[in-house]
Amino acid sequence: MMLNILIPEDIPSGNKGEAALFFGIAKSLSVFGQHKLTLFSLHPDEDLASYDKYASIIDVHSLVPNHLLDGVGTFHSKLSNYIIFIGKCTAFSVLYWLLGSNCLRIMRHPAWRCFLDSDMVLMCHDSFYAPLYHGPLIFIFKTLGKPVVLFGSTILPPHTFSSRLERWLRNTTNKYFLGKSDLITLREWYSYHYLKSLGIRNVFVFPDLAFIADTAEDADIKHIFQLEGVPESTPLCGFAFSQKEIDFACPELPLAERREYTLTCLAALLDHITGVLGMHAVFIPHAIGPTPRVDDRIAADWVRERCANKKNVTIIRNNYSQSQLRGMAKRLNITVGTRLHFTIDALCHHVPSLLITHTGEYRCHGIIGDMLGQDKYVYNIENITADGLIQLFTELWKNHDHVKKDLTQLLPSIMAETMKHALAAKDTLDSSVSRAHNIPSY
Repeated sequence: MMLNILIPEDIPSGNKGEAALFFGIAKSLSVFGQHKLTLFSLHPDEDLASYDKYASIIDVHSLVPNHLLDGVGTFHSKLSNYIIFIGKCTAFSVLYWLLGSNCLRIMRHPAWRCFLDSDMVLMCHDSFYAPLYHGPLIFIFKTLGKPVVLFGSTILPPHTFSSRLERWLRNTTNKYFLGKSDLITLREWYSYHYLKSLGIRNVFVFPDLAFIADTAEDADIKHIFQLEGVPESTPLCGFAFSQKEIDFACPELPLAERREYTLTCLAALLDHITGVLGMHAVFIPHAIGPTPRVDDRIAADWVRERCANKKNVTIIRNNYSQSQLRGMAKRLNITVGTRLHFTIDALCHHVPSLLITHTGEYRCHGIIGDMLGQDKYVYNIENITADGLIQLFTELWKNHDHVKKDLTQLLPSIMAETMKHALAAKDTLDSSVSRAHNIPSY
């Protein structure tokens, strides 16, 4: 019997970290045997080209609030998007209660058919839990009797600078909706402790699903490096910077000043690496759109413009697949970046990495710092200085062999543990089926 698994949210293939998560999800679902995977998409043409072999793609532009993907919009436009979405969900629920599956004669969007046909629902990948989106979905799917699994998630508590009322509302709605889910699998312990503080059960922690994504063949990467002009005879340091993360630095400064200061610090590190240490720097973009705001090549240009040793810096310009980017990371000697999944790509192949992030980024501190034991090399950007970056990078390069040895010993167990997301989901589905048929569960 074919099992229908639905992911009712967007996992944009243009962001290669997101793509790594999707491919990790798809690989993990092999434990279910024969199944069909369906994915919602806000960029269906692009996602179809990347995901066609693994999932059916449903265009949800007229259903899912568009700002969920990029966060762009005013408060009023976002609120309006949510109100319209919740209104449609309410209409579907009422019509289904009145008409059963005949409601599809009125609610004609193909997504509603997916709601009814699904045997299991996976949602909230990465940090993608939005209470006004996922809350109504959890309620609807549980009303339909579908097992709901929050799969490979990071779920943040309310910001400490929020008002007491805002924190109470967020915690109350989280406790209500998340408590209705059948299972929650997380990627780090910060989220676990938060959910446990709300009294939510059936919560487990396993490694990030991107750990089990595929890597392209070495011959393919050699050809790409030749095409992009990356030298093979020089030690290579990989870089991946997002514009968004740069703006977390020095919060006491105006945006324009903090960005310029941060870029100057990064350029100083780059000059040290290419000049003093004699390496060649390779910028590997993990996102190249769909908007300029999420194009890593722009951030790479900003840093390179401020460098003295421009000839020793290569920026990868073309669009490559997730597996090809991971293959590039495999051929590096060391990396620096703000992209979590670029760092995971490198660490999966035992490449020592310095991850630059901010204090509120649970994923980076929890996955790279705690789970992989690399907390020493997770650098908070709020207090960035050129000297601090250079000093920490130099220490990592000095300890290169030791770090590589630690990763070599640790990664096999990490890979095995990652599959437990899907194994736990399968146990949940089996238990749900047993209850539905009054079959004792042993």
